[in-house]
Amino acid sequence: MVLDQVELAVVAVRVADLDRAVAWYADKLGMTPLHRGADGDTPPYAVYDVGGMVITVWQLWPGQRRSADENDRNSYLILVSAGDVDALHDRLVATGVRADPVRHSANNTFFWFYDLDDNRWEVSQPTTAEQRAAADEILAR
Repeated sequence: MVLDQVELAVVAVRVADLDRAVAWYADKLGMTPLHRGADGDTPPYAVYDVGGMVITVWQLWPGQRRSADENDRNSYLILVSAGDVDALHDRLVATGVRADPVRHSANNTFFWFYDLDDNRWEVSQPTTAEQRAAADEILAR
């Protein structure tokens, strides 16, 4: 495969104010950065490990903002859960996280929630044997 030499994959989430975002992620999601820094003269970032996925929360340039209107056209994070999706949804909502209702598709139970900058995060749980087997295959690697 072309990407055989890749050692690590990282998802970047853009935020307006890194300090506010780090505080929000800690307060609402219980996340603690593994590292904070900057890459030369770029805005600062914080790095997290969530279920083995590296998430970099990277501050936008001054004056730039994300728009929730773009969420249907932008990439977003999907977190596959083995736990009770309804209970996790309720816990997030109870802490003040904006979340859409839990939905059911042909293969998954899922919901979307949003951070301070309206970045969309999805919590999803496979509901069919085929989808669960696909997730288990990746986890076994």
